[in-house]
Amino acid sequence: TTTVLKCLQARYAIDVFYTKAGCSLVAINPFRPVQSLYSQELMKEYHTVDSLQELKPHIFTVAEESYRNVQSQIPLVNQSIIVSGESGAGKTWTSRCLMKFYATVAASSDIPEGSIT
Repeated sequence: TTTVLKCLQARYAIDVFYTKAGCSLVAINPFRPVQSLYSQELMKEYHTVDSLQELKPHIFTVAEESYRNVQSQIPLVNQSIIVSGESGAGKTWTSRCLMKFYATVAASSDIPEGSIT
Protein backbone atom coordinates (compact mmCIF):
# COMPACT_ATOMS: atom_id res chain seq x y z
CA THR A 1 0.00 0.00 0.00
CA THR A 2 0.94 3.66 -0.21
CA THR A 3 1.50 3.88 3.55
CA VAL A 4 3.99 1.01 3.56
CA LEU A 5 5.86 2.51 0.62
CA LYS A 6 6.07 5.92 2.31
CA CYS A 7 7.34 4.30 5.50
CA LEU A 8 10.05 2.39 3.63
CA GLN A 9 11.05 5.52 1.67
CA ALA A 10 11.36 7.53 4.90
CA ARG A 11 13.50 4.84 6.52
CA TYR A 12 15.70 4.55 3.41
CA ALA A 13 16.23 8.34 3.45
CA ILE A 14 17.82 8.04 6.91
CA ASP A 15 19.89 4.95 5.97
CA VAL A 16 17.63 2.41 7.66
CA PHE A 17 17.57 -0.50 5.24
CA TYR A 18 15.82 -3.19 7.31
CA THR A 19 12.23 -3.07 8.51
CA LYS A 20 10.33 -5.70 10.49
CA ALA A 21 6.90 -6.50 9.06
CA GLY A 22 5.23 -9.08 11.26
CA CYS A 23 7.35 -12.23 11.07
CA SER A 24 9.10 -10.99 7.91
CA LEU A 25 12.08 -8.74 7.40
CA VAL A 26 11.95 -6.26 4.54
CA ALA A 27 15.41 -5.38 3.22
CA ILE A 28 16.06 -2.51 0.83
CA ASN A 29 19.23 -2.60 -1.26
CA PRO A 30 21.20 0.60 -0.52
CA PHE A 31 23.07 0.24 -3.85
CA ARG A 32 26.27 1.35 -2.13
CA PRO A 33 28.70 -0.18 0.36
CA VAL A 34 27.72 0.26 4.01
CA GLN A 35 30.54 -1.59 5.79
CA SER A 36 29.44 -0.78 9.35
CA LEU A 37 26.14 -2.50 8.64
CA TYR A 38 27.85 -5.90 8.30
CA SER A 39 30.87 -5.68 10.60
CA GLN A 40 32.26 -8.45 12.80
CA GLU A 41 31.40 -6.31 15.83
CA LEU A 42 27.77 -6.08 14.76
CA MET A 43 27.63 -9.85 14.21
CA LYS A 44 28.94 -10.36 17.73
CA GLU A 45 26.39 -7.92 19.14
CA TYR A 46 23.49 -9.78 17.52
CA HIS A 47 24.89 -13.15 18.60
CA THR A 48 25.51 -12.25 22.24
CA VAL A 49 22.48 -10.10 23.09
CA ASP A 50 20.04 -11.73 25.50
CA SER A 51 16.93 -10.45 23.72
CA LEU A 52 17.00 -9.86 19.96
CA GLN A 53 14.05 -7.48 20.36
CA GLU A 54 16.46 -5.00 21.98
CA LEU A 55 18.24 -4.55 18.64
CA LYS A 56 17.18 -2.94 15.38
CA PRO A 57 15.77 -5.14 12.60
CA HIS A 58 18.63 -6.66 10.59
CA ILE A 59 19.48 -9.75 8.56
CA PHE A 60 21.59 -10.78 11.57
CA THR A 61 18.40 -10.86 13.66
CA VAL A 62 16.92 -13.45 11.32
CA ALA A 63 20.18 -15.41 11.26
CA GLU A 64 20.59 -15.41 15.04
CA GLU A 65 16.96 -16.32 15.63
CA SER A 66 17.25 -19.38 13.40
CA TYR A 67 20.61 -20.28 14.97
CA ARG A 68 19.10 -20.13 18.46
CA ASN A 69 16.13 -22.21 17.32
CA VAL A 70 18.43 -24.93 16.00
CA GLN A 71 20.51 -24.89 19.19
CA SER A 72 17.54 -25.05 21.56
CA GLN A 73 15.22 -27.59 19.93
CA ILE A 74 15.29 -31.20 21.07
CA PRO A 75 14.68 -32.99 18.84
CA LEU A 76 16.36 -30.69 16.36
CA VAL A 77 14.01 -28.78 14.09
CA ASN A 78 15.18 -27.66 10.66
CA GLN A 79 15.10 -23.94 9.97
CA SER A 80 14.48 -22.22 6.63
CA ILE A 81 15.06 -18.66 5.52
CA ILE A 82 13.48 -17.51 2.29
CA VAL A 83 15.31 -14.71 0.49
CA SER A 84 13.20 -13.36 -2.34
CA GLY A 85 13.06 -10.30 -4.54
CA GLU A 86 13.47 -8.98 -8.02
CA SER A 87 16.69 -9.06 -10.02
CA GLY A 88 19.21 -6.72 -8.41
CA ALA A 89 17.33 -6.58 -5.11
CA GLY A 90 20.29 -7.96 -3.14
CA LYS A 91 19.37 -11.62 -2.70
CA THR A 92 22.90 -12.87 -3.33
CA TRP A 93 24.37 -10.28 -0.96
CA THR A 94 21.83 -11.16 1.72
CA SER A 95 22.58 -14.88 1.34
CA ARG A 96 26.31 -14.17 1.67
CA CYS A 97 25.67 -12.15 4.82
CA LEU A 98 23.69 -15.04 6.29
CA MET A 99 26.43 -17.56 5.50
CA LYS A 100 29.16 -15.26 6.84
CA PHE A 101 27.17 -14.78 10.04
CA TYR A 102 26.74 -18.54 10.55
CA ALA A 103 30.41 -19.21 9.81
CA THR A 104 31.51 -16.49 12.22
CA VAL A 105 29.16 -17.62 14.99
CA ALA A 106 30.04 -21.30 14.58
CA ALA A 107 33.76 -20.51 14.67
CA SER A 108 33.34 -18.49 17.87
CA SER A 109 31.22 -21.05 19.71
CA ASP A 110 32.71 -23.19 22.42
CA ILE A 111 33.11 -26.77 21.22
CA PRO A 112 32.43 -29.29 24.01
CA GLU A 113 35.45 -31.35 25.00
CA GLY A 114 35.53 -34.73 23.29
CA SER A 115 33.12 -33.77 20.51
CA ILE A 116 33.82 -34.64 16.91
CA THR A 117 34.06 -31.69 14.52
